[in-house]
Amino acid sequence: MAALNVNLNLGESEDGQSMGVLSSVLGEIFESNKTLSEKIDSNLAQLQTSINGVKIALDKVLTRVTEAENRISNPEDAVGELKQLTKQLKSVNELLKRKIDQLKNHSRRNNIRVVGLSRATSSILHTRRSSQSPEEPAFTTLQRRPLHSLTA
Repeated sequence: MAALNVNLNLGESEDGQSMGVLSSVLGEIFESNKTLSEKIDSNLAQLQTSINGVKIALDKVLTRVTEAENRISNPEDAVGELKQLTKQLKSVNELLKRKIDQLKNHSRRNNIRVVGLSRATSSILHTRRSSQSPEEPAFTTLQRRPLHSLTA
């Protein structure tokens, strides 16, 4: 800071003694002001350094938080997709189970064995094949006759 030249007229015309005291007081004030300004400037520099350090640390924390959010977000998205896939697979699994049960029951139709009938009675059994669909299995039926005619 530049020193200011101050001319004060005290209204007294003493030989300069009051001017000398005033001048020395002003000199001390200027020196104190200069010293305070230097201290403020050095503290300000330290504060600026500290603030810059805090900014760098904050940037690092922000980067880490962003990375953590991404690491959390990606599995959350994957969980949603996996839930949807699981739901689809469960429905396909149920469909396939029903299809297997149907095929098992359908294949058992041809596995009926009649035991204990005489040869004469077995002549009333006949096999009918469907001419409309080759996938339909052959099955055996009894002719419609009264039960008492089978035992007689």
